[in-house]
Amino acid sequence: MSNENYAFAVANIRSQEKKLIQKNQLERLIDAPNASAFFESLNETAYAKHFTETKNPEDYSVILAKTMLETKNLLTKICPYKENLNWLWLKYDFLNIKFAIKNYLTKNQLKLEDFNNLGEIKPEKIIKYFEKNEKKSLPVNIEKIIQKSIKKFEKEKNPSQIDEILDQEYFVCLSSEINKTNSRQIKNLIKAKIDLNNLKLLIRYKYLKKTINEFEKNICKGGTISTKDLKNAFDSNFEDIQKNAKFIDYDLILKAGIKYLIEEKSYLIFEKLSYEYFLEKLRFAKYEAFGVEPLIAFWLAKDNETNIIQIIMIGKLNNIEPKIIHQQLHKLYTEK
Repeated sequence: MSNENYAFAVANIRSQEKKLIQKNQLERLIDAPNASAFFESLNETAYAKHFTETKNPEDYSVILAKTMLETKNLLTKICPYKENLNWLWLKYDFLNIKFAIKNYLTKNQLKLEDFNNLGEIKPEKIIKYFEKNEKKSLPVNIEKIIQKSIKKFEKEKNPSQIDEILDQEYFVCLSSEINKTNSRQIKNLIKAKIDLNNLKLLIRYKYLKKTINEFEKNICKGGTISTKDLKNAFDSNFEDIQKNAKFIDYDLILKAGIKYLIEEKSYLIFEKLSYEYFLEKLRFAKYEAFGVEPLIAFWLAKDNETNIIQIIMIGKLNNIEPKIIHQQLHKLYTEK
């Protein structure tokens, strides 16, 4: 598997990167006085091509969904080794499965238009599994995960258990992707994602005063931080966790995340800084001529960009001040 085979794909991505939203464009979007003005400003960016789908600002999600599907289709078309992208789509499969389970348990009809199309498992197959009991429509491991989640819910009647089980299973599946890529940088990125999930779990379970056994059961293997070090940290207070030398790579994320959690009772800053950490780790890909890394970096950049647009639009629709909206936004991939 030669990295030189990515030459055409990387050249294509370089041209696409020029269409990403820039800092000055972002500021205009944030400063737009209302949702309609925001929508007009968005129509002056690369998202304009999908404005034929809707003219209603409240239907902005249609434009974002079309943009992300177009981006995925481009990446899978130009990538010479598509298996190197598979770990990116796992997130969307699990979002669809989580949505389907919750609606199945509440006896709500599953509608195709309510699913995302960014996973590897077609939404039609998920609907067939739940509504027509077609067992063979889904991969065996996914079916087992679904049944595990449903049994757990039926036993404890706690909806949050569904999220916990599926989040844990997502990271189990993600960790298996580490050995499927030859890219050292991508291996490290996946490991960092697992580490940060475990660290968020650590501070969340401590904040909720859960037991160490509950914490250990949900630790995901595959990261760089050992279970032993995580358990030792669980026995410490928040101040000592912030100073833990074992977590030095995530020092700033932990300090700011714990501080904000204690003061605001929210994981917003931890999640925001975690996402920016991924973008920062992939900035080197801007200068790579070959390899899958620029393609993955572009996907994460586009995913980040659409998340930013969504946050701004929700803010505009709810008349939230630009200053408050700004605080919730991640950095752009195009920012230095």
